[in-house]
Amino acid sequence: TGLIADAAPDGREALHALVRIFSAGDAPAIAMTDPTLWSDFATHAWRRGALDELARCLDTFTSLFEQALTLAGVDDVEWRARSIPHYLLGTLNRKLVGQIPTAEIAFAVSALAGTTLDPQRC
Repeated sequence: TGLIADAAPDGREALHALVRIFSAGDAPAIAMTDPTLWSDFATHAWRRGALDELARCLDTFTSLFEQALTLAGVDDVEWRARSIPHYLLGTLNRKLVGQIPTAEIAFAVSALAGTTLDPQRC
């Protein structure tokens, strides 16, 4: 199954953990607490023509969500796994001007994931 199954054998718990990385909920050690981190990385990679590097990073995000969604037993895993990180990366831009309520993030990711997430755990 992969890294996610080793870290969180329950799919919904894995989804909660991945969302916390993007939302900086409970500030995990690898959280994206700086909302400019992704856009700075993407811009730098694009300017130097390292699109393959950027694509690998996006593919890694997709793979992590794919593992979690598979463990959660939802349908349409492939498109859900691509949609969730794109949404979460977009929230980083919104955080430049203000916080996003965790409940809002949990609601949106729940809709994309096809399973309900607990806002208190995101």
